[in-house]
Amino acid sequence: MTSSHNYVRLVKLKLRIRILETIIDCKYFPECTGCTWIGKPYSWQQSQMLESLKIALDEAELKVLTPFGFRATQPYQLRDRADLTLERSQEGLTQIGFYNKTKNLVNIKECRIFSPKLQSWYEWILDNPPPIVEKGSFRIRVGEDDLKGLWLDFSNKDIKALIEEKKWLTEVLKQAVVEVGQRQKQMVLNKGELKLVKKAQPQNWFKTYSYPNYDSINLKSLVSSFTQPSIDANKVLIQTVCEALENIKPKNTLELFSGIGNLTIPLVSLGSFVSCYEVDKNAIRSFEQTLKDYKYDNFIKLYQKNLYSKSVEISWEEFDLLVVDPPRSGLKNFTDKIEPDNKPKNILYVSCFLNSLIEDLKKLSSLGYKIQSVSGVDQFPQSSHCEWVVLLES
Repeated sequence: MTSSHNYVRLVKLKLRIRILETIIDCKYFPECTGCTWIGKPYSWQQSQMLESLKIALDEAELKVLTPFGFRATQPYQLRDRADLTLERSQEGLTQIGFYNKTKNLVNIKECRIFSPKLQSWYEWILDNPPPIVEKGSFRIRVGEDDLKGLWLDFSNKDIKALIEEKKWLTEVLKQAVVEVGQRQKQMVLNKGELKLVKKAQPQNWFKTYSYPNYDSINLKSLVSSFTQPSIDANKVLIQTVCEALENIKPKNTLELFSGIGNLTIPLVSLGSFVSCYEVDKNAIRSFEQTLKDYKYDNFIKLYQKNLYSKSVEISWEEFDLLVVDPPRSGLKNFTDKIEPDNKPKNILYVSCFLNSLIEDLKKLSSLGYKIQSVSGVDQFPQSSHCEWVVLLES
């Protein structure tokens, strides 16, 4: 090995040590409960996550055949989206932030977890809060280049009042994509008039990565769509997924809760045909638009299905790999659909909620699956939450 290679390794090691020793502070802690581990070394945070995993597995009498893995990017300034609450007092004072344990709003001016681009966009909102609205929730998001998004989950009355006021929404639309309400309508300015379009237009809000070089691929979605919280941290998640599967070489994969295709395209890049099941029609519509830009159509089939429905039937003999990335509630009754004598050889389970993950692993273990590996991927630094990537084999 050359001296230059040794130097690079030394620099990386020093950087790794510096990250693990990092302790960040926050003037809103502990009143704000979003980050429960502020003030703790990052190395301690990682060890606590792994210890929680070990305890949960031991209590469930589940064994893992290889040592645990853990990967992270950086301990702060990661998030590219955030959900916040606005309240206006009777005196007209606007507060924006997060609720604490006593359901009081903590007024936040700066969040150490926001990426610099998200913090900049948030500061504009703080300096230009929506008038009229007394209380409501909203999401801010940043994407490629200078793309900014705002999802207003306000009451119909407040949205109507903002449209009539016109000035604030007009200013926002000069720099951001605006979506409104649970039906994800999009606000546009047409010939000087504010209009609500029934179907919001998917745009490049997120990225996934392809194996083996992990080149980035734009994923279309809505501002209001579910994505991982950070584009950079998502690359680490995709690398962890692909490395778990690279020796399996699946040919036909069944992917449940596929969303906007974050795991789907990496699965195709591994050489697999993928059948995707997702209930959210906007996620499917977004993914269909993503696929128009790439040559993956012949390797992917999309189905809009509620996986928890009793009417959903799966032809298990078609698949050698099952990939699941469910909501926090886990697979629930879906595990009853897996046929013990006709099941996929492998399952890759991605979960951000340890409790439901453990419950599902117990059920899968009873079907004859063994846990080959578990790796943690820290998508939520400064908190106890972790994304777990689990590989099982029958």
